[in-house]
Amino acid sequence: MSPLENTTLEIVLGIILTPVSAWLLWAMIFLILRLVLSPINAKWFSHGIFLTIFFIYLSMLGLQVLFGYEDSDFSIRVVVGIIIAGINFMIIPFFYWYDKRAANAANAIRIPEIVLHVFAFLGGAISALICQRIFRHKTKKIKFRAITYLALLLNFLLAYTIFTKWSY
Repeated sequence: MSPLENTTLEIVLGIILTPVSAWLLWAMIFLILRLVLSPINAKWFSHGIFLTIFFIYLSMLGLQVLFGYEDSDFSIRVVVGIIIAGINFMIIPFFYWYDKRAANAANAIRIPEIVLHVFAFLGGAISALICQRIFRHKTKKIKFRAITYLALLLNFLLAYTIFTKWSY
């Protein structure tokens, strides 16, 4: 059986990656978040969540095509690793780059600090610290950096727990 034959990934491809369905997914995420968040926070959280879903899909597709993974091969550890990689390699760098660019522009919409913090706590603290250095962004805000270091500590504790203590 080929890696792409009769898999849930085909279903995900059909649902998420067509342009209309992708837009509807983003809109649904935004509207759900808008019920509890301000419009700007809902916008950036929905962008981050949608990009993470897209990264998960591409990563799982790549693992299936390149290494012959089946759907049953994707344990919780693999999926959590893919999510953390998506946040670290895609979401955090883009958000820091965009926010630094917006900080230097007049009348640009900034990404709220809470959005940057939440994605740091969701596994992106290492990337957040690296992006702060690379883009020279948020480096003078002591409270912001302290929260990012706290997120880093919690990321290490979470990774230790997930990858060594959980048995499934």
